[in-house]
Amino acid sequence: MTYTSEDDSAVSNDYIEAWKDMLNYTNDKNPKLQEAMRGIANDLAIYAFMSSADSKGFVKFFKYVPLQWRKDFGYCKYIKEASDYYKGNLESNRDYSINIDELLLNFASDNNIIPTTNTKTEKGYSRFITSNFTYK
Repeated sequence: MTYTSEDDSAVSNDYIEAWKDMLNYTNDKNPKLQEAMRGIANDLAIYAFMSSADSKGFVKFFKYVPLQWRKDFGYCKYIKEASDYYKGNLESNRDYSINIDELLLNFASDNNIIPTTNTKTEKGYSRFITSNFTYK
């Protein structure tokens, strides 16, 4: 069996459709169940956004929340407003941008800002640089 990127798309579409089913759940015989299911789906969508801030990742699931919910929730409008604000203020905020060279020079000895790293494995082999820093 060959795995393709189309498989990813199909699975993603299935997740989105399942979420739509939860958000639009209908049960004429039991309106309380209908309200509860829709409430749970809505709460999960909010949790998905709050826990991932819409970043991509293996365990992030906001990407599966249907676009219509995002529009209804105000997410799309917020993103557009933030983008317009950023574009409009880019020039005026230029004086406040971070100069990375100055940051490195001024804070090179502060391990809370620029953490120390271990570039060797226990056996002495070089490896990708990873930080042993933990936020306090």
